[in-house]
Amino acid sequence: MDELERITGARVTCAYIVPGGVRFDLRDEDAVHLRASLDIIERDMKRYIRMFEGGPLIALRSKDVGVLTKESAKEAHAVGPTARASGMPETDMRLHHPTYQKLNFKPVFRTEGDNFARIMVRFEEIMHSIDLIRRCLDMLRPGPIRGGGIPSAGETVYRGEAPRGELSYYLKTDDAGRIVDISVQTPSIMNIEACTHYMLKGVASLADVPSTFISADPCIACTER
Repeated sequence: MDELERITGARVTCAYIVPGGVRFDLRDEDAVHLRASLDIIERDMKRYIRMFEGGPLIALRSKDVGVLTKESAKEAHAVGPTARASGMPETDMRLHHPTYQKLNFKPVFRTEGDNFARIMVRFEEIMHSIDLIRRCLDMLRPGPIRGGGIPSAGETVYRGEAPRGELSYYLKTDDAGRIVDISVQTPSIMNIEACTHYMLKGVASLADVPSTFISADPCIACTER
């Protein structure tokens, strides 16, 4: 979020990416600062991963707890890290994105399907994302920062990979390019379903319920949309 603020001027609603490109170019000094921040994040993440891999109390609330089998994940239409922790790397929408294909993207996944697997998939994805950002910076070349223009009348569907999984939009515009209809399906809808109908059924202790629910990384606000 610090780097978003440095590059775009805002921490959350940055409005940096626009149809056809971005609002303004990445400054050289921002790229240098971003690389330095990535080094710090990578160092800290390695420490956290060691803590989670070897922590006995973490293992007690995560290993073999809240198991979501591959078959159950398919039935629940689970997405994102929740699905990939159950051995479903094919659910990652980035596999079909041309930019990620140029970056030789490979999805992170595990097969245990428990709370621990979902935690570790997210840790490993952070490390992979750090590598992807570095590759992007290495491949970045001077050029126009924005194309496109005002959209014409029509409708389209977009499916992409958000941090929690597949995020889809249906969008319809009029002749002036104004949005007249929009529908959003967030990944939390499917992952909460996977949690309540499958993951929590195998939980033997009440103390394991919060950790299992959180392992699906639910966003209640997204679901309310």
